[in-house]
Amino acid sequence: MNYIVRVSNFLYYQIIKYREFDRLQKIKIKYGIECIISELSKIIIYFIIFSLLSLTKEFFIAILFFSSFRIYSGGFHQDTYISCFITSFFLLFTIIKLPNLISFTFETKLILIITTYILTYIYSPVDHPNKRIKSKKQKKKIKYISIFVLIILSFISLILKPSFSNISISALFIQSITLLVGKIHQENS
Repeated sequence: MNYIVRVSNFLYYQIIKYREFDRLQKIKIKYGIECIISELSKIIIYFIIFSLLSLTKEFFIAILFFSSFRIYSGGFHQDTYISCFITSFFLLFTIIKLPNLISFTFETKLILIITTYILTYIYSPVDHPNKRIKSKKQKKKIKYISIFVLIILSFISLILKPSFSNISISALFIQSITLLVGKIHQENS
């Protein structure tokens, strides 16, 4: 984690030394850089691990569908980098391996997709603790964007070759579960 702070600080100071920003802008820039560096570092490490496991293509499908949906729908967030790293790795590994554990028949896919839509409709968006969605209008807009993105990703997942289709549907389903977990966590906080 220390390297993230060092790299983020270096980039932050490189940006602010050439232009003036007010205090709030500086806070947003620093936070944004830390988020980008943190996520990039996790993705690089995951890429290495999944490549060593000969699951590179599966990893890319899993992270592409999971992240593309999560950007809009939100979900459960851990409090620390290491707990986030471990949880995210577990989720990605589960997404990739779930199709090996259960048979992804057409009926199974349909049940998972319908469940994903229901959970998304009920719980999306689950906002980040550091970036709350304040207005009901904004929440409603984000919910509809989440559903629209889910529709597109669902259709794409159904036209992929079977092994990638199963992983992509698994990714969407697991991400929808994080919505439920995130809502429960928010209500208990």
